[in-house]
Amino acid sequence: FNRIVLPDGITTIGEWAFYSSQLEEVVAPSVTSIGDRAFDQCYKLYDENGYIIIADQLISYKAELKTEHIVVPDGVKAIKLFAFSHNEKLTSLTIPGSVKELGDQVVISCPNLTVLNLSEGLVKIGKNAFSGTKIESLVLPDSLTDMGEYAFAGCRELTSVVFGKWLQNIPVCAFSGCSALESVTFKNGLYSIGDAAFTECSSLKAISFPEGLVEIGNGAFSGCNKLRTVAFPLSLKKIEQNAFRYCYDLYSVTLRGNLESISGYAFEDCYSLVEVINKSSLDITAGSITHGGVGYYAIRIHRGDSQGAVAGESYIRVSNSFAFISDANGKWYLVRYLGGLSTVTLPRSIEGNSYEVLPHALDGVEVSNG
Repeated sequence: FNRIVLPDGITTIGEWAFYSSQLEEVVAPSVTSIGDRAFDQCYKLYDENGYIIIADQLISYKAELKTEHIVVPDGVKAIKLFAFSHNEKLTSLTIPGSVKELGDQVVISCPNLTVLNLSEGLVKIGKNAFSGTKIESLVLPDSLTDMGEYAFAGCRELTSVVFGKWLQNIPVCAFSGCSALESVTFKNGLYSIGDAAFTECSSLKAISFPEGLVEIGNGAFSGCNKLRTVAFPLSLKKIEQNAFRYCYDLYSVTLRGNLESISGYAFEDCYSLVEVINKSSLDITAGSITHGGVGYYAIRIHRGDSQGAVAGESYIRVSNSFAFISDANGKWYLVRYLGGLSTVTLPRSIEGNSYEVLPHALDGVEVSNG
């Protein structure tokens, strides 16, 4: 048979239901749910525009067309697993406001996708939906409330992300391995950042956390080795283990009021973390591995209101990409070279003072004799 009409009252088509069939037409007036791969390899179902769309759900787009720019037809409500696959020509994809849900792995083996336009109305993005693509920037709509694990993992060309205001939880590994990511904009409403959500985002230098954030997960920012300063919001209660591990350029953190716990190894191997501005009730001690080791390398632990601190906050001075700090006795230390040169000439002094070079301050660079 090449045509099927499902009677009123049937709302679900199960996974693999019509796999590799010879169907040319499906009439499904009451169907609201279609299982993954229900119409895989049903090649005769493609319409004249290259789509298989059943019950307002986009099942597949014909890869053989090698289309560079795809605009999903308005009226589609969901896009299913593997809908866009094996199209090395695809460079841009536009999703209209009618689409509420993007399934798992909606884009797979489309290595040159660089532009993704998402519209208000989208509620859910599935697991691995766009992982491994070359998307360069991303604006998530305010309507988005649900994102799957690894949704944008390994997008190595992605430089900026703007989050919507209704997404409360960023899931496991959502942006892991996005090594070009430089800018992340959160909005109030975010509750938690999941395990390894931004791990190995090695170009991320700064981040501003919104009020309302309560928990930062295991390894959430581990390996973000260009991250320099972090100021946590008053709302934050918990920092899980390994959260900022291997953040080698991180030199100053600010802890605030409601922070209840920092789990083990949260700041392990943060060699440059010489300043802790502690406005929380936690007892942070220099040289201690307690509270995630946040104070282990500390030279200054203070509340941010001491005389001599810049703008009443930090004792860090950054000059020509060199970060310095002075201790309570006025002795200066070179904390870290933050620039991109492979060979550097050290400053003669800092504010007219000599200084000591800390053990990891010049990791990865050579010092010129000049």
